[in-house]
Amino acid sequence: MGLYNKGLFEEAKISLKAAINQGGVVEAYYPLARCYMNGRVKDYEKFKFYCEEGIEKGDLKCHYGLWSYYSNLPVSKDEIEANEHAKKAMHAVEESAESGDPFWQGKLGSLYNYYVKDYEKALFWYEKAAAQDDAFAQSKLGVLYESGQGVEKDYKKALYWYEKAAAQDHMEAQSNLGFMYDTGNGVKKDYKKALYWYEKAAEQGDAFAQNNLGVMFHNGFGVKVDYVRAKYWFQKAADQGNKNAVQNMKMYR
Repeated sequence: MGLYNKGLFEEAKISLKAAINQGGVVEAYYPLARCYMNGRVKDYEKFKFYCEEGIEKGDLKCHYGLWSYYSNLPVSKDEIEANEHAKKAMHAVEESAESGDPFWQGKLGSLYNYYVKDYEKALFWYEKAAAQDDAFAQSKLGVLYESGQGVEKDYKKALYWYEKAAAQDHMEAQSNLGFMYDTGNGVKKDYKKALYWYEKAAEQGDAFAQNNLGVMFHNGFGVKVDYVRAKYWFQKAADQGNKNAVQNMKMYR
């Protein structure tokens, strides 16, 4: 996990696989699965595979991974499967969250947010995790405050939490910061800052940021018009199934 936390995902895979194969460490399955969802190249099927393996070996928290796979990931959106895994994940995730683990506090907040639709409880667990500097929870708090779900809409707080998470290189927060500055949503419009944060997120594989970067280069928002770079980012996003990017690529055919 030390390697994982440093962003050395390939090295972490080797150690986590050894922990499983040589040490029988059941708790290594979920972080191993997560290794395949980090870095520039994502492997959704291996993420799913190791979550399924983890469940078979007794790591019930891997149900959380499969919930995210079936409900959120672009390769598979299956509400029935997602709900089944969410139900099974709740108890295991609650135990870890209540023990004080910020990672699982954030994930429990996510279950309450997107599955149970209980925004007050989502806010409670996100705040617990965010106070321990969990970037995932900080980013999700930003989303709640920007959208006004379960809280009064507050762009200053949204910006605060996005910036906290983005400083830890959290992709979603970087993309959302870019959008705030791009649109002037709650902040003064600033294309240079939008470009900066979109690029940060796009380089990590965020399709929304990639498409919006393409728009900026195509139209010359904050930069010189550059159709080559615009096409590059549109294609990156289109390859991930971003509908706007697929439409935008038609301009380059």
